[in-house]
Amino acid sequence: MFKLWICIFIISFFWTCQSSDSSFIRMKVDGKEAGIIPVLRIGENTYPFVIDSAGFAEINDLPLSIPTQGLLQYGRYRLFLYLEPEKNLDIYLNLFPHSLGAEFRGAGALKNEILNGKYGETDFVPDYTLDEDTFMRSLEAVKQQYDRKIDSLHLDSFFTGLVKEKFKYTIFGYLGKYPEKHAKTLRTDTYKPSEVYRDYLRILIKQEKGLLEYEDYRQALLGWVEAYSNNGLSGNTDFEILLAELECIHHSVARPQLAEFLTDHYISDYVSRNGIERLEQLLPYYEAKVKNPEKRERFRQLCEKWRKKASGAPAFDFNCINADSVDIRLRDFRGKFVYLCFWNTSCASSVKSLLSLKEMERKWKNKPICFIGISTDQEEKVWKKFMVLHEIHGIQLFGKDVMQQIDFYQVRQLPYFVLIDPEGKIVKADMTSPADPATARLLQQVL
Repeated sequence: MFKLWICIFIISFFWTCQSSDSSFIRMKVDGKEAGIIPVLRIGENTYPFVIDSAGFAEINDLPLSIPTQGLLQYGRYRLFLYLEPEKNLDIYLNLFPHSLGAEFRGAGALKNEILNGKYGETDFVPDYTLDEDTFMRSLEAVKQQYDRKIDSLHLDSFFTGLVKEKFKYTIFGYLGKYPEKHAKTLRTDTYKPSEVYRDYLRILIKQEKGLLEYEDYRQALLGWVEAYSNNGLSGNTDFEILLAELECIHHSVARPQLAEFLTDHYISDYVSRNGIERLEQLLPYYEAKVKNPEKRERFRQLCEKWRKKASGAPAFDFNCINADSVDIRLRDFRGKFVYLCFWNTSCASSVKSLLSLKEMERKWKNKPICFIGISTDQEEKVWKKFMVLHEIHGIQLFGKDVMQQIDFYQVRQLPYFVLIDPEGKIVKADMTSPADPATARLLQQVL
């Protein structure tokens, strides 16, 4: 496939190569997504690719006077590009999930392969059992080996320095993970990073806004904050740890772009996992540091999703079918409490919860409550076969609109439970499991 499309490029664009010294990018895309336009970002400038029906696209006359980094974005897919004056680049982009990736041809091919991970130590696995000094030396050894490989290629000094700096964060990003991983691996709650270790981390992980586009740098920066802020907080709650991280950002991160990224990351991550109960305490930090309209809008939408599933909010009026293919809606259970269990036939924990659900049905059979299992399986026949094979009874439904339900309740893992009151309002989302004593205590209060 690659040889075919490159031959087409050579024939179709031969006159361009002969008549111009300007730089251009040509691209062939397989598995393109309808309605999405790939764009090349260079600094503040954006250049769209227009893909024809055969999957070909190009950008001509790029205004390059010096070597420049670019970022090709196609939906969620990102590809770093290294562009040079008077050097052309051909890209084959495969967007099929089973073979996702890119290939390069042309004068800039080798450098772009290196920029996107070639020669990186992808098989390196850090040993978190090592003491601090030995761990730091092990990372240095990997970095030195990579640098020698790059030097042996005899590329220009600008590019060589660029990729060495990028890989530095790939490998030294493990420094931020070390304190937590080391303590967990050795099963100790007494370890905390020494001042020598923290200083070593501070010197290596620089505060450079231009590096934020690199995932490795972002992860290294997050590790830097966590190593500095979580020192000695192993027994604290998630919220207390978050506050320590936000204070660290406030006092130690000088560049606004970095502070914005870190603040948005930590607060959004906490809210996505824990909800908006502590939102009033977090908003002053968020408002002070996060100014980007897109980030603020995503955070607003995240908070709105949590408001939709807050206690007292209307529950999602699901549309499911039972084993006899009869349509069943939540409204059919008005006048009774409803305990929902979202599960999947491939999830062992889900199946175990269904057995506990059966016990709850027996225990509360004389109370105004229904226990309902909703399958998240994609195929109805798989669900029905599983039900028969394992003799699962009670109110079991197949979710025709299950993806909408998962989005509404922000289900991240199965099994997932929700308690709904007789009026169809949420009593508690993220409910405890049937086997958890807290579930029986809450049911005793409301029934």
